[in-house]
Amino acid sequence: MDWVLAAYGREVIREHVPRVTQRAEELALRFSVDVQAARTAALLHDIGGIFRRDEMLALCKALELPIEPEEERVPLLLHAKLSVVLAREWQGVHAPEVLQAIRYHTTLHGQATALDQVVFLADKLEWDQGGEPPYAQALRASLEEGLEA
Repeated sequence: MDWVLAAYGREVIREHVPRVTQRAEELALRFSVDVQAARTAALLHDIGGIFRRDEMLALCKALELPIEPEEERVPLLLHAKLSVVLAREWQGVHAPEVLQAIRYHTTLHGQATALDQVVFLADKLEWDQGGEPPYAQALRASLEEGLEA
């Protein structure tokens, strides 16, 4: 994935993905989640970010992907759906649990599995905005009580 992100000039994502992958592996081990599934989902979670934000909406429409009103207002959210398409069609990932973790790594959902939570939390702890997220300390403290805390 590294070379793809480099080829598309996505340096921020290129630096972010290995950190998320490492964190996802750590969380998976800690909470008895399939480490390989967490690693695969983390490695591919942002691959849809190769597309420019201004292209995402039209591309999702062309692929006939369902688009929520929030995604229409904030097209960057669509990178998760595009990441699923690329993971499946380009990388041959077909495990539904891995594709679901990729799909919900940004927004999570009400019926989140432990794998979904691991990838979501890894992404939030290793955010791509530079420095440490303002909620990181509280999130790490909550994790002492368990994955769902």
